[in-house]
Amino acid sequence: MPIRRRGDGEIVEEPTEPQTRVLSEGAKSAKADEAATEPASTPPADSLFADAPAARDERAESPTKPINREDREGKTRILSPHRPPAAEDRPAAKDPMADPPVGWLVVVRGPGKGNVLTLGNGMNAIGRGRSSRVRLDFGDGNVSRANHARIAYEPRERRWLLSHGDGANLTYLNGEVVMAPVEVASGAEIQLGETTLRFQAFARRSSTGRMSMIEGRDFAGAAIVGKRKRQEDDWGVHVDPPTVEGGAHLLAVLADGMGGAPAGDRASNTVVTAFLNGYMRHAEPARRRLELAAWGANDAVADAVAADDALNGMGATLVAALCFGGRVEWLSVGDSYLYLCRDAQLTRINPLHTYAATLDAMADRGEISRQTALAHPDRPALTSVVMGWSMEQVAQGDVALQRGDVLLLASDGLDTLAYDEIVALCEEGAGGDTPARWIADALLSRVDRHARPYQDNATVIVVLPGDYGAG
Repeated sequence: MPIRRRGDGEIVEEPTEPQTRVLSEGAKSAKADEAATEPASTPPADSLFADAPAARDERAESPTKPINREDREGKTRILSPHRPPAAEDRPAAKDPMADPPVGWLVVVRGPGKGNVLTLGNGMNAIGRGRSSRVRLDFGDGNVSRANHARIAYEPRERRWLLSHGDGANLTYLNGEVVMAPVEVASGAEIQLGETTLRFQAFARRSSTGRMSMIEGRDFAGAAIVGKRKRQEDDWGVHVDPPTVEGGAHLLAVLADGMGGAPAGDRASNTVVTAFLNGYMRHAEPARRRLELAAWGANDAVADAVAADDALNGMGATLVAALCFGGRVEWLSVGDSYLYLCRDAQLTRINPLHTYAATLDAMADRGEISRQTALAHPDRPALTSVVMGWSMEQVAQGDVALQRGDVLLLASDGLDTLAYDEIVALCEEGAGGDTPARWIADALLSRVDRHARPYQDNATVIVVLPGDYGAG
């Protein structure tokens, strides 16, 4: 995308009419492009390059300042050496979203300790027998064969209800006997016979007018559609997720479906749901657990495409953060952001998987000019994405956290805001009564106020590590 300098000195990307292109030659020669685009003479004095010969695309390189962009009704481009297999070469698969998980039961004591059982929409009957939707067949003879207990998700009020079943054996919730349906919260313990289960809910967003919102004591997530036809971002969280290390307080994940590709909204929902489900199913150290969850999400996209060829080509970015008391383990694929706001500075923690990094490296080696690197039409193209193919790049790392930090997961719709706007809103909201919610709402309200004619979907998850006991 071409770069220009505005009259006020701000460097911006000039939008061009975007198109979807999947280029199998991810490292196609930029030198050939340079031969066609390199100017024959010195640029005029008022051009971007005359006074900034070493300038770079701030969005691709700078860890501190997102670049302002005016995206059109855009389509995502991908640079990848891999193409998806032809429909006739893909094995048949069940659509992973046909019965998506909405919660989990983790066996924490008794036979089968460590096993994770998935809960679906509607009624979930628990018992030892094959007819039970949730089967506790781990050797506890005090669990009834059929319908010992029932746990149901009630979507209208977004709540979970636990009730006793038909058998003579009793059901307990947090040590209290259950005789009538009772609401159950995430983290609650359910005892059936000699087996204790910890309930883990899938936190879901709720709609509040123009904005979708989820929130907790120390986090909040929000999203707006912008000027796009549909919402192609998705996100979700686990509160107090299980870990081998212990002490984790929140797992947050965000995905941005590829614009212009088939079913971008379906892709982001599949990635978020499968990532959270996969995380629950791997009792591994945090870094490895996140990695396995990411590859599980990639497999889920492949399965969805195999079940419906109309979805071929769908995909999404992914960024996830697992927050402990004094640190965060993170993972990212694509160009969604993980920011840390600390001491009036905004730092991007994760790298962006775009072709800009390759072009800049070529410019550093003198293989192409800086002008060509900045103006190359494939500069914003993704070089890694979750779409059921081989993920070329999966970035991971960890960062120490301290009290007063604000952690932001964001889709690229937040690019509308400049560095100082994001920092000012994070600092202003940090001292309030509901700081995470206030910051999330304020960031997206400010995006709305800019009234960009082609505003992309924008999503943020705000996490306040200080509430987790960070030092």
